[in-house]
Amino acid sequence: MKKFSSNQEYFDHLLTEYTPQEIAESYLLSAEPNPNPKITQAEHEEFLRLRFEALRNMTPEQRLMGNLMMIQVQVQDYLKAGRFEEAFSFPNQLRRYLGFTGKTQQELAADLGLHKSRLSRVLNGRERPNVELMYRLERHSNDYLPAHYWWGLHALELEHQLRHDDEKRTVEAAKVRNVLRTESRSAKSKAAS
Repeated sequence: MKKFSSNQEYFDHLLTEYTPQEIAESYLLSAEPNPNPKITQAEHEEFLRLRFEALRNMTPEQRLMGNLMMIQVQVQDYLKAGRFEEAFSFPNQLRRYLGFTGKTQQELAADLGLHKSRLSRVLNGRERPNVELMYRLERHSNDYLPAHYWWGLHALELEHQLRHDDEKRTVEAAKVRNVLRTESRSAKSKAAS
């Protein structure tokens, strides 16, 4: 079997037989082409051949279940980390979900009992999702993606906006009258020390 001097060379070789998506779904490139020295290059390539063959023989339902499980694990990890990332915004994850279902926006909107323009607004971040949509997504995903996962995605995004949207904060603060009079925060901290 041929030895590869780098991951890039190995990846280029894999591209001659497989699509980038097939490679990504089945293999994690390590720092070395063969990270386990006890496994020969031939054994490693045989393993990959069998893995790709198994992927090609998966039914659409098996692929969908695998993709739903992948989203589930990734969202769990994201929510545990508790830091907003744009890739995990509600609209981005809903678009990803839509892609995995193989449905059009219109078909998904019909499945969820929504008008197609409303789903479009949510997908494009022009309308915030409500709790009812999250329950519907839970059921639509056959309970692989619970409503509280969808809520968690939305909540982290909202928290991020609340913490960082100084322009909106200033605009809204200007609308407030009769701010409550309290001891200033700096006076409290001086008294405590």
